[in-house]
Amino acid sequence: MVPSLDRVVLEWEEAPPAPHLRAFFELAEVSLDVDADEPALLEELAAVLGRPRRETEKKAGPARHQLAARVRARGGPGGFGHLRLSTADPQARGPAELDFLMSLDSEDFPFHRVEAAPPWTSLAFRGQAEPMFALRDDDCLFALVPGWRKAVSLLLLQRVMRVRRDAVFFHAGSVAVGGRGVLIVGPKGAGKSTLALALATRGHGLLGDEHACYVPARHELVPFRRPVGVKPGPRARTSSAALARLGRDPDRDGMMRVPAEDLVSGTAGPVPLHAVVFLRGFAEEPRLSRVEPGREELAALQPVGSSFANAASTERVFQLVRLLSRAEVWDLRPGQPDDTAALVESALAPQ
Repeated sequence: MVPSLDRVVLEWEEAPPAPHLRAFFELAEVSLDVDADEPALLEELAAVLGRPRRETEKKAGPARHQLAARVRARGGPGGFGHLRLSTADPQARGPAELDFLMSLDSEDFPFHRVEAAPPWTSLAFRGQAEPMFALRDDDCLFALVPGWRKAVSLLLLQRVMRVRRDAVFFHAGSVAVGGRGVLIVGPKGAGKSTLALALATRGHGLLGDEHACYVPARHELVPFRRPVGVKPGPRARTSSAALARLGRDPDRDGMMRVPAEDLVSGTAGPVPLHAVVFLRGFAEEPRLSRVEPGREELAALQPVGSSFANAASTERVFQLVRLLSRAEVWDLRPGQPDDTAALVESALAPQ
């Protein structure tokens, strides 16, 4: 990036502040305090992280984990915005580049690394050469190009996960079936969100549909409820009814994200992990079978890359092995969504 990245940061620090707003988000037991001079960014954050709380609605007492982000996009050096991250936990501080670098090998990750002058790290959208981000310690510069608000929102999502040094995050759904935590694992398009939403609209607690937070020391799944992704296609009758009450129709309008609290009532607190369900491909009739976990199941788990930024990989692998050894492990061939949800419910709910 030109001019000097260090000079751009200095110019931002010297620029007079523009009018700004604050918003407070809470997920995975992390309180995220965002101070931004761009209202549309807060709208994008709400679409990615969930509805913000008012400051007066923040939970009493200090949050278990805290993170603050100051985002400035107006009145600074042309073409660049500035993000500074801070946290009260010294062990969870920078460098900011770790929020992305641990995820670069993921097929779903939208960025790749490009050349930058040390000590900066630069990332661009996949298929593009121009940097989107330049990162150094707690500073992040971002290009004010189309899509920057979504990109900044994804960075903050990664940062929320990395603040939880005690947790492992998965690309997985998670629900509380009769008060028992269930982790739903499968590749993209396997039906994780469909099953999680089907169970939630049948009265079970929705913890998260795309990302799950597991705390090994407590053997618990922690709520990580973001807006639920709903695609066109088959879904449970209870899910369709919940969407219809909101006037939402994915088959008409395409893929959409819907605030979880609009779709399901109540909240689910941390719950002990009881079962891990691996989705193994669709079938005409759903089939659920108990299995002994082995290397195949360990390989099928999909931890988020940033979950390994704060611990040695050998330690995290040990935690994954221990997770599988302490939970019931099931293979599921999903069928029609209502029948699939009913089968899972009958097998995993307390009798």
